[in-house]
Parts: sequence; structure tokens; C-alpha cells
Amino acid sequence: MSEGLQYHKSGLFFASLADAYIEKGMIEDAIKILKEATTLHPDLTYGHRLLGICYFKTNDFARAEQELKLALKDDNDLKARYYLALTFLATDRIEDARGILNEMIRITPECSEAEEIRKEIARRTRGEEVEEEALDVTPLLKELVSLPAIDGVILLEKDGLTIASEGVEESEELAAIISGIANQSLTTGSEFNIGDLESFTVITPHRRFINIVGPDAILTLISGPDGGEGLATLYGTKIHSRIISILGR
Repeated sequence: MSEGLQYHKSGLFFASLADAYIEKGMIEDAIKILKEATTLHPDLTYGHRLLGICYFKTNDFARAEQELKLALKDDNDLKARYYLALTFLATDRIEDARGILNEMIRITPECSEAEEIRKEIARRTRGEEVEEEALDVTPLLKELVSLPAIDGVILLEKDGLTIASEGVEESEELAAIISGIANQSLTTGSEFNIGDLESFTVITPHRRFINIVGPDAILTLISGPDGGEGLATLYGTKIHSRIISILGR
């Protein structure tokens, strides 16, 4: 076999050509050449990685996982692990993605790829936690709304994310407004050494928004313009303590 033919059959040639195909969006062509490459050079982890990426890009997640796992023979291949984590996320395998994330952090503690995976896992996990929390606190919110002085109630995170609500249609919009006021008040209080904000009321021509502020969550009670603010605050404070206990905050 001539030196030229040996070179063209080398793993380096296959990988370089496939890389160029992927760069141009010619995924099917890249898959064809990478399948030949990994057949001739089964230990070419770089080839398995590229083939796994191609399968990922075509939503063939089963084959993507198979090829990317073969690429993990290279203990320091961060990109193979990144795409394997994405593959697991695409198939809702959160714990498997978390395991790969730990390997990515081992290779490079601070990198954008690991941070991206971490944020996506956190976002999905947080969504599950919020749903579970809402189920736990719903009876307490219903108890509040049953009181004559309270028309609706929203339980929200300090960042404005609604945990649960009762009797309120526009809860997300209200939550964003309330959290903005609370955070601004906390900043102002800190600057002037006033102390922690425990509660505040927003009054509009048609409604009152009585807000009880906790360590991480805000309970907003909605009443009419002439509603019993004192009674609502009294009951709201008691329920808020029970809610915080349930949420473990």
C-alpha cells in the first residue's frame, strides 16, 4: 500500500474530513465517513465523539449515546461528555446528566459547557420541586382564600417565580411586580440600616396587596380596597410560618 493511500485511510484523515463536513452542515456525509473511520479504527475515540455529535444533531439519541460512551475512553474528552449530557437531557435522564456533569467538572472545574449543563439541570429540577411544593401548600392557600377578608393569594420566590396561587388569574404578572418592589425595598433598607423587611402593602383604587416577606418566599394576600387589612395580615402571618415550615426555608 502506498504512503498516500495509507494516509487517506488513517483515522486523522477521516476525522479531519468529517470535521469539515460537520462545519458545513453536511451531517449525513460526516456520518457516512465516520462510520467507516470507526470501523477501521475502533479505538479512535475522536471519531466516536464526532459520530456521536452527528447522531445528536439528527436527534438519533440512542446511537448518539452509544458512540459518545465509546468516546469516554478518553478520560479528558470534555466535549464528548458535554454532548452526552445534552443527550441525557434530551431524553429526560436528569440524574445521568448530573453524573456526566460531575465528570466535566473533574476535567475542567470552571468551563462554559459545564455551567450550561448545570443551569439546565437546575432549571428542570427546580421546576419539579416547585410543582411538588405547590401541591403541599395548596390547602393552606385555600384556607386563606376562604377567609372573608382575602380574595386571592400568591406564594412567590424572591426572584418573582410563582410557587402557587389561589383565586388569582394574573399571578405571574403580579408576582413580578411584587418581587420587584420587595427587592428594591430590601436594597433600600440595607443601605440605610433599617433592618429586614417583614411586610409591606400596595394599595390601588380597587385592591390591596398585603405582602409578608420571608427568607426566600413572599406571601401576597389580595383584598378589596376596604378589606380588613389587619385581619388579613394576622391570618397571613400565621399561615406564612406554616408554609415556610413545609418548604423547609
